Amino acid sequence: FCWEPRAEYADYYERALYNHILASQNPKTGMMCYYVPLRSGSQKTYNNPFNSFWCCTGTGMENHAKYGDSIYFHDDENLWVNLFIASQL
Repeated sequence: FCWEPRAEYADYYERALYNHILASQNPKTGMMCYYVPLRSGSQKTYNNPFNSFWCCTGTGMENHAKYGDSIYFHDDENLWVNLFIASQL
């Protein structure tokens, strides 16, 4: 988005954040699932700290540290609000 500020780029990022990245963490335990199945009738399998903390889980955990990096973008003349989430400018 910062190279070419087109709404469809921000929309894609927002959908990925809300429908995939946030959904990959169990809200009760904080555990992660590496693969978020989208097939009808399927279920997410969250890891646990003792026998199912897969090596690939680490590649998705970095996503949760990036929540704040795409809320706002700006150039010399414009300010874009791309994510409507709690934040301060």
